[in-house]
Amino acid sequence: MWIDRDPERFWSKVEKLPSGCWIWHGTIMPSNGAAMYNVTSRRLVKAHRIAWEETRGPLPEGARLLRTCKTQRCISPEHRLVLVPKDYE
Repeated sequence: MWIDRDPERFWSKVEKLPSGCWIWHGTIMPSNGAAMYNVTSRRLVKAHRIAWEETRGPLPEGARLLRTCKTQRCISPEHRLVLVPKDYE
């Protein structure tokens, strides 16, 4: 998994709201608003993908996660839908 060495660092950037949203308070890409986590000093990974894999396990090869709520910074797995390549090709 992505955060095996320091899970507290990742989860300290997540605020879990009563609405079910998990608000990301880490890096946000200015170009598209994507929530990103610095796995290493040279590697950024989408925070919603880490949240999914840490709570639900690995995604299938080529899978994407579609946000189903309107909150841009939400990374909650409950607010994501898994799309496999046949869904978006």
